Amino acid sequence: MKKTSQTVGLMTALLLAACQSGASDALKITDDHGNSPQHGGEWILVAGQVKGKTLNVQDGKITLKQDKDAFTGISAINHYRVPVKIRGNTIEHPDEPPTTTLMAGPMEAMRLESDYLEAMRVVNNLKREGDQLTISGDGIELQFRPAR
Repeated sequence: MKKTSQTVGLMTALLLAACQSGASDALKITDDHGNSPQHGGEWILVAGQVKGKTLNVQDGKITLKQDKDAFTGISAINHYRVPVKIRGNTIEHPDEPPTTTLMAGPMEAMRLESDYLEAMRVVNNLKREGDQLTISGDGIELQFRPAR
């Protein structure tokens, strides 16, 4: 009985330590002066181009949040997670593939989601200027504003 209570106590301590350490390791999207966003780190896609095609952002709401080693959010219909490593203004993609939930929705929103997720797999640059965040890559530009 004593060994069981010690094991439970140890597991509880490990879980609490793991929860506390994750928040400080989150990616930080800062501007050129090192300032973090004042809105909790969530962004809304307001415009975008992928390979010369304008994204119809009115077809669904796309959000972006910085998580530990990943961009996460809602991609018009589904929740998504795109593993990344941020080094300065450079976005690197590890070998781990993006993941999403698997819900269906209106065709226009599904098309927007597909185009957005395709772009997020290959973007390689980010730039924040005040309340504007731009994520870009070869033939890709995604513009975000803070969620309010």
